[in-house]
Amino acid sequence: MQMFLDLFACWIAPDQKIALENEAAIAVDEESAKAIIRQITDKEALCNGVDSSMLETRFEYLALAARMGNIDAKIAFPGMMSSKYETSVDMFVNSEEISKIKQESLRHLLDASKTGNRNALGQLSFIYWRGTHGKVDRVKGYAYLLATARLGASRLPQNQLDIWRPELNADQLLQAQNIADQIVASCCHPKP
Repeated sequence: MQMFLDLFACWIAPDQKIALENEAAIAVDEESAKAIIRQITDKEALCNGVDSSMLETRFEYLALAARMGNIDAKIAFPGMMSSKYETSVDMFVNSEEISKIKQESLRHLLDASKTGNRNALGQLSFIYWRGTHGKVDRVKGYAYLLATARLGASRLPQNQLDIWRPELNADQLLQAQNIADQIVASCCHPKP
């Protein structure tokens, strides 16, 4: 599990370094800037011995960590695994493997959503709404986004609900509300 976390940290390190440097540049006090610089230094020390061949193993460690139940790995699984196939030729040649990845991604996100993880719920809403991992299911997509909004993630889910709402009829909205109630009740409230 730690190997996945370390490789994942090194994979995103270049982007994260830029964000941290920007944050340090606008830090309000010297102590905050020093703390941010320490984060950059710690990350560089961790990733110093990691080469590109080691980073390639991140997919295997990610899959292992997700299958072992790590929520962060389950949530990262769809994005990282789909990044293996960046071109349309890659996707065509590996279409059977991509189909398996999509099925496994959906399972991992559903598992993570059962804990009330708003990131997983949000990803599921778009997967169902757009049908990227199977058949389009606008009612489920709306329901998962509604559950995300009810859990208080941010204003973003509510804004997206406002955009999606007109595309559903009254019966579909009622179905979505019932599904959202079930999602929230099963993940976030103790059972009697």
